[in-house]
Amino acid sequence: MAQVPVVARSEDALVALWAAQLGGISSRVAFGLMLLAAGLVVVTTRALPRWLGWLGIVLGALTVLDAAVPFGPTVVLTGWTFFLDPLWVLLTGVALLRRPVPDGRPAVPA
Repeated sequence: MAQVPVVARSEDALVALWAAQLGGISSRVAFGLMLLAAGLVVVTTRALPRWLGWLGIVLGALTVLDAAVPFGPTVVLTGWTFFLDPLWVLLTGVALLRRPVPDGRPAVPA
């Protein structure tokens, strides 16, 4: 029976971490494209406040850029998307809840 080394080399650990990150990159691209699409729908239909749509477009583009170039010079701008994307989802949820229903009543009673 072969012995398993107790401590892996640091290069092996970096390769494993990088391989694990590739799954995160593809999900970040998908989420960024979803933000872009949702932002475009909001801006064109005005179903929600337009500023929310423009914010979605900007965050979507930055998220895709962050996933494409994770360690590049753009990380100063794109690094914030990891924290701002969930904020956009929260703001969109609040805007949807506050939107009036077709008969004029608010969606959630005050």
